[in-house]
Amino acid sequence: MLAIEPALPIDARDPALPIEAIDPAEPIDAIEPTEPTEAIDDVDRCTPFAVSSIGRGY
Repeated sequence: MLAIEPALPIDARDPALPIEAIDPAEPIDAIEPTEPTEAIDDVDRCTPFAVSSIGRGY
């Protein structure tokens, strides 16, 4: 039987990602956009659900 872990409190913070590491003064434009993955560009490999979820509606 699977063990169900208790939910973390809302204010639980991941110690690996300290809040101080995020600079609120950094402009959003300074964040580099990521390239789309091949799976998004290759419609033939998408399932009908995935295609409809990106607005093609097949």
